[in-house]
Amino acid sequence: MAISTAVHASGLGRWESHRRQPDPRLAPLVRGGYHGWLEEGAAFGRRLEVPGPLLPLILNLGGPFLVSRAGAARETPVGSFVAGLDDAWSLVGSDGPSCCIQLDLTPPGARRLLGVPGCELAGRVVELDDLPAWRAAGLPERLRELCTWEERFAALDAFLLGRLAAGPPADPGLEHVWRRLEASDGRLPVGTVAAELGWSRKRLLTACRREAGAAPKLLARLVRFERLVGRLRAEPSPSLADAAYGCGYYDQAHLNRDFRELAGTTPTRFLAARLPDGGGVTERAAPGTSVQDGGTPGT
Repeated sequence: MAISTAVHASGLGRWESHRRQPDPRLAPLVRGGYHGWLEEGAAFGRRLEVPGPLLPLILNLGGPFLVSRAGAARETPVGSFVAGLDDAWSLVGSDGPSCCIQLDLTPPGARRLLGVPGCELAGRVVELDDLPAWRAAGLPERLRELCTWEERFAALDAFLLGRLAAGPPADPGLEHVWRRLEASDGRLPVGTVAAELGWSRKRLLTACRREAGAAPKLLARLVRFERLVGRLRAEPSPSLADAAYGCGYYDQAHLNRDFRELAGTTPTRFLAARLPDGGGVTERAAPGTSVQDGGTPGT
């Protein structure tokens, strides 16, 4: 399969992005494919990472990352990790060059490939060494020794297919909840999902919290917020009113409230802190930081 590559070099730093789709058997479990990342000389500090309905898994091929949750003063160094579902933002960065592979797992994908229920990951950053099957495999070390991104992605395919075969079977209830919420962009009422399964709302709540690590209403909210953030990142000059309407928000006030509660910032600050060439969003968007006036967001 072909790899797409993008390179950025400016006063902000230098980064390379390498992307490839996984083996088709893994596609329903890994959203957006594999993302190889190499960065050096970053001059903007940390990145703001906002919550969403996917579980980011980072295979660290370089130095440690530094993570602080919801603006906490203390940063925690981590190596290779997975972040469970959450309703709070984080700042993530490093104090030197970084190199990693990121894959974003759907809740059913995380359950099958990681081998633990989502409730054990919820609201946490969990080192992969704390997951027995992943610790024994020594995957980051193996990937670090390979010379090309194609070799790394091929080795990742092989490992994940092995995990898929050895892991727990698919949970039909979790798969149905995820499929319906994702297809509706988070707009489908929870009661409708429960009725489709023939479950009570209480049974749906209990199962979703256990298997996914989030209540169904929060999962739906995260799906909707992910659609919104994706749109704001992708469009050069997005209209907040159009984004609110297109992503299922009642109005722009509803959109602003979700941004404050989930991302700790405003849409305007978020747009002003975007990095070019898929570089993400800098910590300038977070509370307690200063966004300089002038210039065009994303340039």
